[in-house]
Amino acid sequence: MESPDSDMPVYVYCLTQSPIEIHSVGIDGNHTVLCAPVGNLFAVFQHIDVEGWTGDAATKNMNELAWIGPRACHHEEIIERSMDSSPVFPLPFATLFSNLKQCELQLLAQEAQIEAFLHNVSGRREWGVKGVLDRKAAASALLGNQPMDFSGASYLARKRQERDIHLEVEPWLDSVIPPIFEQLAALSADARILTAHNRNATGDVVFHWAFLVEDSLSESFQRAVSTLGMPNRAKGLELLPSGPWPAYSFRPNLDTNHAAE
Repeated sequence: MESPDSDMPVYVYCLTQSPIEIHSVGIDGNHTVLCAPVGNLFAVFQHIDVEGWTGDAATKNMNELAWIGPRACHHEEIIERSMDSSPVFPLPFATLFSNLKQCELQLLAQEAQIEAFLHNVSGRREWGVKGVLDRKAAASALLGNQPMDFSGASYLARKRQERDIHLEVEPWLDSVIPPIFEQLAALSADARILTAHNRNATGDVVFHWAFLVEDSLSESFQRAVSTLGMPNRAKGLELLPSGPWPAYSFRPNLDTNHAAE
């Protein structure tokens, strides 16, 4: 079994409150995932050859989906498996340190902040909720089921139709979205409004939220998402939950200076 080497560069996945065991190969396919103390905390990490992770090679690799995709998924998998054993402070993808001592020195300066976060998320996990809108369905419902002809020959007619849809749909969204957020936030220890990317496969993403939910309330939270989504589903607004996840959206930013040299 591989053991920690004080001189080798390390790739750190997350920090935990207690020592854990992850029986897995690391992100490079060569080294195993280990756990070692860093101050009062524990680092889930692996040793790594930094070639490909720093300098020009890193710039190239970070722009290639075929390279970054499976590694980012592996990074998240290790964090999620760690979460099964302890509250976790997830570190960003490609967090490297020149050695374990350097990792400890840089994180110790922010240990109180990390410990406070771990205490806050103990027994809690992140749930995401996206609102996806089918604008044609919403317009049809709000405009009295008038057919929406988006393929008409007249450019000006289509523009007028799009304007009418906007004038009806946007105020409706402004009226229905805040109460949904407030009711879900009431079931959560904390909530965040995230950036909503404009499109997915089924429509426009009109909101993206994150909620920090007690494990004991996760089923109630999921039921609430389903119940709150029902009245507006026929009008084209679908609530899509996801999770549970490590509390990525509630993690404070750390100054890690993490590039291994």
